[in-house]
Amino acid sequence: MATDKKTPTLEELFDKVEEQAEWLDIKPYSHNIIGLTLQMIDDYYGTHEVINAIYDNDLEDKGWGHIVKDYEEKQKNTKTITINLQNKM
Repeated sequence: MATDKKTPTLEELFDKVEEQAEWLDIKPYSHNIIGLTLQMIDDYYGTHEVINAIYDNDLEDKGWGHIVKDYEEKQKNTKTITINLQNKM
């Protein structure tokens, strides 16, 4: 049985994160819904958009800061590798 699943737009996913961010520590599943929505953003639109969603909703101090730190560390390491490779050429 085939289903016609529509890929949610980035705006829809950002709206869902924003909506749930207002309920953090109030509604019991808001953390779970945010986590799943951030995973969907990553799957469909990439990690850089996850970082934007985290910053836009001030989530870095609410349990998602490690994602930002990991991403920034990877970016730093990637730039270092690129610079080192360019210097060897």
